[in-house]
Amino acid sequence: MYLKKIDLDEKYVTDEVCLNIFALMTGITEGDVEILRHSSIFIKNHEKMIMVGIRETGLILAYDYNDGSSPRSDKQSQAEHLLFESQWRDQDTVPPENEQEVYIKEDCGINKAIYVIENAHDSWYQLDESAVNSSEITGWLPIENVVL
Repeated sequence: MYLKKIDLDEKYVTDEVCLNIFALMTGITEGDVEILRHSSIFIKNHEKMIMVGIRETGLILAYDYNDGSSPRSDKQSQAEHLLFESQWRDQDTVPPENEQEVYIKEDCGINKAIYVIENAHDSWYQLDESAVNSSEITGWLPIENVVL
C-alpha cells in the first residue's frame, strides 16, 4: 500500500515527524535544525551542512553539502514508514464526508469501508458484512489517494 500524494501540511507532517525523519536519515539528534516548508519540506542542520528533503511523492532524500553526496540511510524505510503513518486522518478532527469511501485503520488491520452519518451524534464505517463504530478506528485515508 502506498499513497499517490503525501499531504505535507504541518497538521500531518508535524515538526516532530520532520525531526524524527531527519534523525533517521542522518543519525543527527542534536543541534539546531531548521524546517522550511514550501511545495516540499527541507530540514537543514547548518552546522553539519546536511539537509533532508521530503517531497509530496513520498521521496525522502539526504544531501551532504560537505562533499556533495546524497548519502543513503540504512533507516530509509523507517523514515518512509513514519511519513506514511503521519497521513492517517483523525476521525475526531477531520471526519470523512457522508458515504465517502475510505480505508480505516483498526487494531486488527486496515479495511476498506464507507463512512455513514446517521445523525449529528451517530456515525459508523460500513464494511462488506459488518459495521465499525467511529470510536473504534485509529485513523482513515481517502480511498482515491491509496494504491494497493
